[in-house]
Amino acid sequence: MPSATAVLFLAASLTAIAIGSSAHLPAKAAPRDSRHTVHIGQMAVTIPRQWRASSPLRQFGTTTWTFEGPGEQVQLSRQSEQTNAWQLLPMVPIFPGSGVSSGATVYQDSLQTSGTITRQVLSATGTLYTVSISGSAMSMALERQILASWRHPPVSTVTDAVHRMITAGLPEFQEDFATPQDGWILAGGAPAAGQEVYYLFDTRNRGKTWSLERYTRGSWCPSQAPRCEFIAGAGYQRMLFWNAADGIIASASSLVDRVSVLRTFNAGKTWTPLLIKTPISANGIRLIDRRGVLILTVLGINGQRPWTVQSINSGQSWIPIPWGS
Repeated sequence: MPSATAVLFLAASLTAIAIGSSAHLPAKAAPRDSRHTVHIGQMAVTIPRQWRASSPLRQFGTTTWTFEGPGEQVQLSRQSEQTNAWQLLPMVPIFPGSGVSSGATVYQDSLQTSGTITRQVLSATGTLYTVSISGSAMSMALERQILASWRHPPVSTVTDAVHRMITAGLPEFQEDFATPQDGWILAGGAPAAGQEVYYLFDTRNRGKTWSLERYTRGSWCPSQAPRCEFIAGAGYQRMLFWNAADGIIASASSLVDRVSVLRTFNAGKTWTPLLIKTPISANGIRLIDRRGVLILTVLGINGQRPWTVQSINSGQSWIPIPWGS
């Protein structure tokens, strides 16, 4: 029978052998993250590691990067304001059922259609950044993770965008300073069939900062909604403010035989509409203030003589001026 000393010696030897053997076993590999973050075009997004990138597509001033998995994809795009000056205008909901909803500012939007989620932001430099996620095989959880991971440059403020609009020279753009401090900008959106969106900005500090005061909504708006008291339709517009609070915007079109005049007496907070029937179809419009008398002229088409009316009570009523007077 072995002695107690021998038993202890044998146990120690077996322990040493076990420790020595385990020291030579390969270390267990750390689990590899199934996702990774892609940085491209001043944007970043976290996607599944196995997705593959396609070659960038560049056309019409827009660069698009595509990352694809089985039955699913993410696209990142970047568009310069020099290609599309309209993108400098606010992203606001215009028509019902469009799916458009404003973000925290008027320069970021979300649009969800069947099988696709798109988010856009306008940066302070005027560049439009977009992420678009689509695919029937993608889970809702993955969609949310990708959207939450999307990073982009800082979002534009209204002041940033207006300053760039002035520099870019937006196609439909009017500026009127009633005083050195108080100014207004009326900007028109891209024309559409019978409908055009208009935006009114104002400043109280010589243009250092701007705010969005009004914009066009669809005709579905209830008449009592303040945002609906603004230009609706396509045509010709002229704006005139004669002090910091009082002003009018006149709108005419070749499609209708009338001029719409919107009046404000509280710096654009509310607007009162007035319709003036015209004997000619409009091919343009002029609006001037002649020592307190407002003169509105509708330019005719096909050689028609201009038609002029005047107001001596700040646009509340108008009377025709005979031709040549």
